Amino acid sequence: MKKLIVGLLTALLMSAGLVATTSTTATAACPYTECGNTAVKSKGASAKRANVAKILVRVVQGRRVAARAKGSIVITLVKPNGLTKTKTIAFKGTRKRFAVNIPRLRKGNWAYTVSFVPNENNFFKGSSSSGTVGVKGKRARG
Repeated sequence: MKKLIVGLLTALLMSAGLVATTSTTATAACPYTECGNTAVKSKGASAKRANVAKILVRVVQGRRVAARAKGSIVITLVKPNGLTKTKTIAFKGTRKRFAVNIPRLRKGNWAYTVSFVPNENNFFKGSSSSGTVGVKGKRARG
């Protein structure tokens, strides 16, 4: 009974402008548990041209999320001898798999890491994936 009376008194004083209350702002960005989670799925594919690595990339996000994950995708390739190549592309939230070609590489096997880095004002979390891709060299003429 006390709570009811105090609540009514507070409502009456607030409507008269004599009392003000502060509270935290409500956020309804996503009420589900899988909202901010993302997963990067990547797969090395054979490129048709020489000295090019082809990597198939897909950023998977929660099924119940209407918003799209936006940010950048950073692909880092490392050869066993320490040679490194990095490529950064803008990601605008597509749900489909797409191919990324990285040119001017030496022949051999390269280890790669694909990382999704979300924008600052995005509630999605970053994620990464890794694997290996083979790069063909130029054919010998003769």
